[in-house]
Amino acid sequence: MTQLTLKDILHYAVDYDPLVVVEPYPIPREADSPHPFTASFTIEQFRSFWNQERIAFQWQYCSERNSRTFYSNQPLDTPLPCFKPTTYGSQDPGRPREYDWSVKHGCRQRRREKALTIGRSSVGKNCPAHIRIQKVVGQDRVNIEYHWRHNHSTAPEATSLLPLGPNEHNWSKKRIMEDRDWKDIKVLLRPSSELVDREGDKVSPAHFIKYNNIRASVYRRRVASSQKHKDVKVSVNLWIEQIHQDGGKGFFVDHFDNKPDQYLIAWSFASQLKIIQEDSQVLFMDSTCKAIKSLEPTNENLKVYTSACLFTIFAKDAHGQRGIPIAHMISSSKSRDLIIKWLSWLKIDCGLNASKFIVDRAVLETEIANAIFPDATIYYSLFHLQQLWEEQLKKAFNSKELDKLRPLLTSICNATSEEQLLILSQQLKVQHPGATAVFEYIENNWFNDLQKPYWMIFMGDNYQHVDTKGLVEGWRSVLKRYRLDRERSLRADCAIYMLQKAFSTEFNVEGSGSPGESQPIQIP
Repeated sequence: MTQLTLKDILHYAVDYDPLVVVEPYPIPREADSPHPFTASFTIEQFRSFWNQERIAFQWQYCSERNSRTFYSNQPLDTPLPCFKPTTYGSQDPGRPREYDWSVKHGCRQRRREKALTIGRSSVGKNCPAHIRIQKVVGQDRVNIEYHWRHNHSTAPEATSLLPLGPNEHNWSKKRIMEDRDWKDIKVLLRPSSELVDREGDKVSPAHFIKYNNIRASVYRRRVASSQKHKDVKVSVNLWIEQIHQDGGKGFFVDHFDNKPDQYLIAWSFASQLKIIQEDSQVLFMDSTCKAIKSLEPTNENLKVYTSACLFTIFAKDAHGQRGIPIAHMISSSKSRDLIIKWLSWLKIDCGLNASKFIVDRAVLETEIANAIFPDATIYYSLFHLQQLWEEQLKKAFNSKELDKLRPLLTSICNATSEEQLLILSQQLKVQHPGATAVFEYIENNWFNDLQKPYWMIFMGDNYQHVDTKGLVEGWRSVLKRYRLDRERSLRADCAIYMLQKAFSTEFNVEGSGSPGESQPIQIP
């Protein structure tokens, strides 16, 4: 005897494809046709009938006592129950049972209509359409009683104005569970040229799955996966515990230095620790203050949060021009003490050793890098040096003089040796005597013994400039795919979840290799 499974009677199709247009099962649907439509199908006939009807129309399961026990709580491949008669001796067993099980599905718009304040009509329309499905005891027959008349339009253009139906919702949910975002799902919804030629003018449901539908599902999954507790501090502690269990390291200080408004969340995943524990690293640091909200709201208004700072330490990949994130920190501010605490923990507890440290032109980062890694050579990013040059040039020269001066300064920035750098610098002083103001500023602000920085350009064996802007932008382009840099109110636990997801998906960290030898070039 052929046996049906739970997925055969679901109100949605498990193998639903939004690119394929499915027509309703051919039954009489004229105005004078019998209503309700009743039929007795074989198992295969029923599968064909119901697979077409549940895709062509939108249905909703009607909870009943005789189907509730197996419909919602069993795996989809579970065989449906079969009635086994029991003898009671000489007692009359009563009326014999006719059906093994009975399931009822109603139209998705069967509930009463409501007035909504949002800009769309109510899903409920008091639709009387429904279907009763019953399996005959001891036979491979399925009886149906189908009230097929709807009191509303069932065209795709009408249903597209409502939230996603069961088929589209479950299809989207599967794609989201595969860690796909809207960009990936949009590609799956684009029909091929062969499919367009085959379907002709028919409109597939894929045209009505919009970004807002996917965004809501992605947000719900993100919240469910990231929030281990409603209290963000408890959730962060649980995340730190999980990172330790997975082989990583981290810590959370709620009141740093006994200050209630100062906090620090630092961590490094297990795969990142493998890179940290190499002999030496070429490191650079990046920060942003526009993605994550503070742990607690402000005192003035319980619904207003300030922005927290997200710091990331990168190690230069020896096999390409990209930066690999190896450690993260979320802090209440860009405080010197917080950054020193974080870098000291990375050096002592995690074994971070920096041979070269690339920073921007911020004096604070330079001083901290010198304090934590006294044996490391400090380099300044070419991008930030060019920014500094532009600022000083705009102060010292007018636009016409600047246009004449910039090509020579660009050549100086791109010099490949100290000899070439000296020649170009002398040429600049001869051709543009007023350029000495730029060098005076540099000597007074970047070459004094108190700050101990060196205005240098980091270069590899192939004499290619290493620009932290390019290296960091590679990581930020990864974050854009996860919308991390576009959010403005992320909880700290959600940021940890998304950073873990982005790193594990985008980076192969089996071995990063040792950084190539580099030579600094000092500006005279």
